[in-house]
Amino acid sequence: MKTITVSILAIFLVLAQAASSHAALCAACSDKFFDSSLGTCKVCKGTTSSGAFKLCEKCSEKLAQCGACQLELKPAMAKEKAAPAPAAALTSPNGKAYPAHWGAPPRNQTRDFRPLPGGYGQGSGTLATWIQKHLDQDAKASTHPEKKKPEAGNTEEIRQIEEKIAAMEDLATRARFTAEGFKKHQEELAGLRARLKALKGEAKYSAD
Repeated sequence: MKTITVSILAIFLVLAQAASSHAALCAACSDKFFDSSLGTCKVCKGTTSSGAFKLCEKCSEKLAQCGACQLELKPAMAKEKAAPAPAAALTSPNGKAYPAHWGAPPRNQTRDFRPLPGGYGQGSGTLATWIQKHLDQDAKASTHPEKKKPEAGNTEEIRQIEEKIAAMEDLATRARFTAEGFKKHQEELAGLRARLKALKGEAKYSAD
């Protein structure tokens, strides 16, 4: 008899402990009465504090859903995304737009006031220095343009021409040409080299 009493008391304590840790409930379900029998969470398969509950306490909190009916509750606390800082104006004091590749002008500027280079109106010495720097860079880039990269489709032709040029140069060191044969050999070699440069974007090529 004593053993049965202890068992009943243990079960009561387990149920009481489970009932004291309820999942979050919506307004409609918070007024309802739920039995204290144990149930299974539909998400994690853990134990719920009531057989009528669909979610355990942890899943209810994690999903921000009612533990009984799974109605969406107040969203879980989360840090709001910080609003991006306003971008610096990309136009000069007189309204003339800066080239896009210059980026944004410096935020912190001196309080002096002077004419700006490039027809950008008047502004601080800091702004004048920034504008002049980019004007100089653009001028340098225009006088020293980068070599055009060969197109992907030309890669195989470039490889073939390079191999042919290497073979012809090797042949020139071993073969005995007539004057006319050597001239034709050099003309063909020069044509291949010109074609190779054109494919690599180093020079223009025009076939006769």
